[in-house]
Amino acid sequence: MFMSPGIAIYPGLALASVVFSVNLFGDALRDLLDPRLRGGAGRYGVRAKKEATVKSEPRAPKDLT
Repeated sequence: MFMSPGIAIYPGLALASVVFSVNLFGDALRDLLDPRLRGGAGRYGVRAKKEATVKSEPRAPKDLT
């Protein structure tokens, strides 16, 4: 162990990075597919819907005097 610490460090870092990435992927998948969240389509769908409605609303022209 003291002669070559890479035997313990590199597999530990690889395992930690795999667990962290799977956790992030699972959270993102839950956000997209969980109907109990606001909007029913997750946070990503709600943001897209709000931006679409804001862009499609007609605006009154500004007074140019």
